[in-house]
Amino acid sequence: MNIVNQFHNAANQFPTNIAIVYKGKATTYAALQQLVLCRANGLKQVGIAKGDNVMLMIPYSLELYVNILALFHLGVRVVLVDAIKDKKGVLKAYQKADCKGVITLPIIKLLRFYFFAKPLWRTFISTPKATALAQNACEQTEGDSALITFTSGTTGNPKAADRTHDFLNIQLSTLVDEMQIKSSDVHITSLPVVLMCNLAVGATSIIPPKPSKTAEWVFIKTHYSPNMVSASPAHFTAFIKRLNIEIFNKVFIGGATILPHFVEEITRQINPEYIHFAYGSTEAEPIALVSAVDALLQNPNEKGICVGKPHPAIKLLIASVQDGQIAEMDEGEIGEVLVAGPHVLNNYYKDEAAFKANKVIDGETIWHRTGDLGYVRKGKLYFYGRLKFAWFEGEELVSPLVYEKFLSHQNPAAEGTCLHLNDRNVVFAAGIKVEDIATLNQQFAYPIHDVILLPKLPKDKRHLSRIDYEKLIRKYFG
Repeated sequence: MNIVNQFHNAANQFPTNIAIVYKGKATTYAALQQLVLCRANGLKQVGIAKGDNVMLMIPYSLELYVNILALFHLGVRVVLVDAIKDKKGVLKAYQKADCKGVITLPIIKLLRFYFFAKPLWRTFISTPKATALAQNACEQTEGDSALITFTSGTTGNPKAADRTHDFLNIQLSTLVDEMQIKSSDVHITSLPVVLMCNLAVGATSIIPPKPSKTAEWVFIKTHYSPNMVSASPAHFTAFIKRLNIEIFNKVFIGGATILPHFVEEITRQINPEYIHFAYGSTEAEPIALVSAVDALLQNPNEKGICVGKPHPAIKLLIASVQDGQIAEMDEGEIGEVLVAGPHVLNNYYKDEAAFKANKVIDGETIWHRTGDLGYVRKGKLYFYGRLKFAWFEGEELVSPLVYEKFLSHQNPAAEGTCLHLNDRNVVFAAGIKVEDIATLNQQFAYPIHDVILLPKLPKDKRHLSRIDYEKLIRKYFG
């Protein structure tokens, strides 16, 4: 049941396959397995054991996966906090997860005062060099926790998604099947969970360099040119500027709203039959998948954006939720997207408040509240933006997505959104002149009261693709 066995099986079956390409170096499955087993022994020697919780503060890298796999091998819960940047948030996460210590890079240890609150300075775990342990991983039951991922909570209290070994096994298998990942694939991905899928089947993973690392991009293009890509829209756009896109035959893009102009732009460069757009969330990945072929056929007058048919293992409901009670919507009617199923997370670590805020129990079904608005038409799900930022114009529900789609059609070079703040509709936009935005806004279906033009719009730090509504609101409206 231990999730690490997916990796060990792949390493034993494909020892000479390249596992990870990182910073101009390639590591085979056999070599990575040796690194993992040696690291596991080193951790064991300093007292790390089954049942411990250990926090990792390591960037997306080869070293991250050496540690994750080694900790899994020992039956240790891995605690990740990559979405939390402030020291107080990291300290809260450490305390909430009852961590035994922190594993990080030497340079981060050296600059500990930049990254860690003082109470964490003595928690660093140093791992001695050691010989390899046996491949027999620590036995785990289906209910044993494997991975605790903290995300920033709007209340300042970090929310901890708690994934068991059974859940991760199901999720990885589901994603591998959905994306059709094969051992022969060379897959560049900016999505850390997808790299775990590659390691489960013997595929080659390429961790993308920073845009400025020209020599590393040349190395990738020359020696390990990928046929498979998974990334957010912003990361994907950076990839295609540096790689041989003629050999791409599997492209998966997600982590942000896919607007019409983006679909049209990339399908001019890559065969749309090779491209799919994924819809999901931290707690439910994947929910749905839509091909670029179908995306191109969408009616421009459609309110939402089609994200495809829900995955066969997903139960989906469009509903209104009030005081824990679910009122299901009719077909075509907009409501909150609720999902349930074997790869939908049901647990938060020591956080009853997060469970109550994000889950609804209906008989034997635990529904996850995605916080997204959507509707279903002819078996297909349409995304309609975030519930939190929607408002009513008369009796009509409007979300920022409506303006984002409008601008995407009218002026693809610009980007912007509309938020309803203090009873006024405020447009935030970049890449467009004052006179042009004024002319466009006259054509918008709803009144625009204020316009704020910016050099660029703030984006989420993980995918660099979603407009950060919260940051806009804090900066301009306190």
